Amino acid sequence: MKKLFLGITIAAGAILSLFSAPAYAVPSCTGTTDVVSSGTVVQGSFLAVAGNCVSAGDKIFGNFSGTGGSGAAAASFTFADPFGNVTIGITDAIGASATATLSYAVAVTPAGQALGWMIEDLTKDFTLNQASASGPTASGELKGTSPDVPSLSIDCVRHDPAQGADNCPQHQVFSPVTSMTINETLTTGANTNVSALTDTISQIQVTNTPEPASLILLGTGLLGLGAIVRRRR
Repeated sequence: MKKLFLGITIAAGAILSLFSAPAYAVPSCTGTTDVVSSGTVVQGSFLAVAGNCVSAGDKIFGNFSGTGGSGAAAASFTFADPFGNVTIGITDAIGASATATLSYAVAVTPAGQALGWMIEDLTKDFTLNQASASGPTASGELKGTSPDVPSLSIDCVRHDPAQGADNCPQHQVFSPVTSMTINETLTTGANTNVSALTDTISQIQVTNTPEPASLILLGTGLLGLGAIVRRRR
């Protein structure tokens, strides 16, 4: 009887492992969660409080932190559908020859996950102008990465007046995840003023279909379970 129980336990573990998702960063919403409508502007003083989150459409945003800003940043959240893309626009004043960082976590809500929605791409851009029209060309570089999505590597460059090397906005698709942390670093050149950063988080609706290798593992587990049951008979 012990062998039968052990076989069932092993097979059940193999089956459950097929449907277990990897762990990603999830916003820690232990404070106040502000449920917003599209176009709502949330002040940086709220976002900077540990545990505060924003619920926008089918996504939750939290764990905001940053350096190098003016201290008067704010974020707008724009979305069209209950389940769809969300654009977050960070307004601030970043001056010349500066480095600023921003980090936050975003996750699809449980209701969205239940329908199979997952984050699969990110578009990044920023607004840049010359601080003085009589000065040198303004320049800025925005880089974006995520510890949860190793393939994500965005490097977006702008100048004013525009130059041939400019490549913003930048869009990158990656393997779908239900949540992730987004880290970005903005570096500005001389005579530069950056007034806004823009991230659009997009998604895809997927089904929990095991991959071929997982199906083989599932079949092997079931065959082993069947053999144990037959021996017991």
